[in-house]
Amino acid sequence: MKIAIVVPIVGNFGRKGFYHSQEIGLGKEVALYGNEVTVYKCVPLNAMKEIKIEQRDGFTIKYIPTKSFGPHGILKVTLIDKDSDVVFVFADTQLIIPKLYRYCERNKIKFIPYVGIAHSFQQNLRSKIMDTLFKSTILKVYKKLTVITKTIDAKRELEALGVSDCRVAPVGMDFEALKQDYEKYDRTELREKWGFKEDDQIISFVARLQPEKHPLEMLDIFAKVKKQNKKMLMVGKGPLTEKLHEKTIALGVENIVTFIPEVKYDDMWQIHYIADYFVNLRPEEIFGMAIMEAVYYKSCVVSIKAPGPNTILKGMEGHYLCEDYNGVVLSIEKNEVSLSKLERSKRLLQSQFTWQNCSMTIGTVIGEYHANTN
Repeated sequence: MKIAIVVPIVGNFGRKGFYHSQEIGLGKEVALYGNEVTVYKCVPLNAMKEIKIEQRDGFTIKYIPTKSFGPHGILKVTLIDKDSDVVFVFADTQLIIPKLYRYCERNKIKFIPYVGIAHSFQQNLRSKIMDTLFKSTILKVYKKLTVITKTIDAKRELEALGVSDCRVAPVGMDFEALKQDYEKYDRTELREKWGFKEDDQIISFVARLQPEKHPLEMLDIFAKVKKQNKKMLMVGKGPLTEKLHEKTIALGVENIVTFIPEVKYDDMWQIHYIADYFVNLRPEEIFGMAIMEAVYYKSCVVSIKAPGPNTILKGMEGHYLCEDYNGVVLSIEKNEVSLSKLERSKRLLQSQFTWQNCSMTIGTVIGEYHANTN
């Protein structure tokens, strides 16, 4: 079959060189079954002037410079090959969905949306308008289709909105893209490379430094944690950078907090490997590739409960889901890192979160479609 994987979102999702790309992992897996796979990935107009085409891992990637409205790529849908059999789209609340669906209908292409969230994160006028648009346009499309969701939370949300056919297929990890021999490296030497000592208790926070990620609250939590030799490692940049530096001084922790604006993906494994704890404070976290990476590299994940972490960390020994910030403080204070538990959780991650599982769900949906149309 000829399968198009469409990524209309314009932003940091799958940013080349800095993030674990979901569409790459899925494309590689789907291509293994003899399918002709093309990934259509929207990128900002200022990133490149012309469409760039790459061949890799048995499939094709087309990077398409696209106009956008916020994170919503205004993709020219005719760029997708008309003879495609299936369009699988990372959909969520993307404004292009109705137009893309109509294009697929006209060309008799099976349309499968992959949804992690069905509402805007922000609580402001623009978000209210976007939610209204979603319900009056995109939701109507979803109600006609089989929708694949990333989490059970997304499935329940869509079902509550009237979508009758939802299947859950969690995001996978492309484990071949990870640093598989990381434990051969001397952890103490790597810590020294990044400015830490062997006996430091490193608490890492990897996120864009903006309000919805709660980096300011992370500093409050860090200041409260009672742990000998504690150190904070914050990786990211954003509009709160200056306020964060100011806050470290106000809290008296400026000498034990390290800021690194950006780490390329090829080096990101080192951050997870040297850290004792990895913290997520975003209650709207859709999935969280960095959380899965932290589990893989055996950093103890401490997360506020959210759709993604709830799915990933279910049954994972040595990792902790918390109701509130006080729970995060206590989880770090009271729990020493257990390498044996973290190893068992790493193995569980490798068995449960593969793109093969997601690909099989896609195959089932396509099979049902063909059975009903023949």
